[in-house]
Amino acid sequence: KTPALVSSAQPVIATPRTCLGMAQLSVTTTAATLASLAGTIPTGAVVCELQADGGTVRVSRVGSITPTTTLGYRLDDGAVLVVDSTLADVRLIAAAATKVNAVFFDRV
Repeated sequence: KTPALVSSAQPVIATPRTCLGMAQLSVTTTAATLASLAGTIPTGAVVCELQADGGTVRVSRVGSITPTTTLGYRLDDGAVLVVDSTLADVRLIAAAATKVNAVFFDRV
């Protein structure tokens, strides 16, 4: 055991997280930000769950990297990706127009 980790206890949040909004995104062959696809990111949202619905989508979580149809985190049809990085930096693209379900939360 690492003494630094053992001695620095962290508080546990026992209340459930709050859903701040939902959106169905229309992801196309042009990379776009999560905010532009959703219309807006709800105030206070720090986590987003994404689920591809009908195709494969590529996702970038870093603002300086634009995904392509072959580059980026691959999100296959039905798969869920939990994004807990800066939501304004998230970008999505698809090889063919694909719906993506997005749910925003106030914490992980």
